[in-house]
Amino acid sequence: MKRLLIILIASVSALYITAASPTFSDTRKAGFTWGAEMGGSVDMSGNDMSTVDFNISFGLKYRWLKMAGIGAGADIMVSNPCRTFPVYCEFQSDFSSKPQLLFLCLKGGAAFNYLENNEHSTGAYAFGGLGINFARTAKFSSYMTVGYTLIQRPDKPDAEFRHDDIHMATIKLGINF
Repeated sequence: MKRLLIILIASVSALYITAASPTFSDTRKAGFTWGAEMGGSVDMSGNDMSTVDFNISFGLKYRWLKMAGIGAGADIMVSNPCRTFPVYCEFQSDFSSKPQLLFLCLKGGAAFNYLENNEHSTGAYAFGGLGINFARTAKFSSYMTVGYTLIQRPDKPDAEFRHDDIHMATIKLGINF
């Protein structure tokens, strides 16, 4: 009976110690990460260019760095046949080696715009926002970002129409592996 009690106490102690072990971020090593995002953007510049967005990113993660890498996306306008394909550098960080609820997400690069009347242009692409972590383990993390997107649509000298830059409020759901 005494042995059974000692084994039971040792087992419970081992389970408690295992459950109280450091979280994945304390033991996280540098490595490759990739992720995907899906969401939408509402045009705040009055150009009727609200979008459904799809992105994929590849990069590195290490301690306080959630992701530093490159990515590409497809922003499909909802009410017209225009498309924008951003290619960008991405930075995600919560600036802490311990898991945090919020993180900063920045993207910057080029936007390849396919506009009305078979016009094409290339301009700047920028996103800045705040991310909220959801479920996370050592192998993946899910999150939501809320922020501001700028898509530059420069005019060509021979363009028939004048194009304004697009300013959007953006919300996306994402996952990193």
